[in-house]
Amino acid sequence: MIEDSLKQKLSLMLDDELGRDESLKLLAGIESDPALRAQWRRYNLVGMALRSQSSLVPDSGFVDRISAALADEPTILAPQAAKSATRRDMGYRDKVVTLALAASLAAVAVMVGKSLHDYSPMNGPNVIAQSGIDGDNAQASVDPEFRDYLVAHYETAYLSGAQGMLPSVRLVSSGSPR
Repeated sequence: MIEDSLKQKLSLMLDDELGRDESLKLLAGIESDPALRAQWRRYNLVGMALRSQSSLVPDSGFVDRISAALADEPTILAPQAAKSATRRDMGYRDKVVTLALAASLAAVAVMVGKSLHDYSPMNGPNVIAQSGIDGDNAQASVDPEFRDYLVAHYETAYLSGAQGMLPSVRLVSSGSPR
């Protein structure tokens, strides 16, 4: 078997990146070692194929050599996963997790639903009725210049990609405007 360092040196030599002295030593090794010579031939064929970008027709024993090389490769078996619990135990655990998740979602739904009911805009008339403000005399007055400013602000925010509810404050006074 050829060492990885020799394979790297062969590749470097074929790419003209190996020094002269090391190339001469490697050529002497190629002449004396048949396995190294075969490796050099394979690397040389690969280099020629890559540089020429033309298709090569393999010889008649090509498939047999590939099959033999694959048969010589070691087989690596992956270890099996350890089974720590039986399927029945896993089913029980899955049920417990599912029930816990369902209970959590139900609790969140109850809290959100309650907050939506308590703070809903539909309860606005009730709040006004409890405050003692006369609904007939209460009027919303917004300065027209301020209204134009708000409209321009909302349009600009929308065009710039702002999402959701924009913050605003409604001002209410009980006295007459000055």
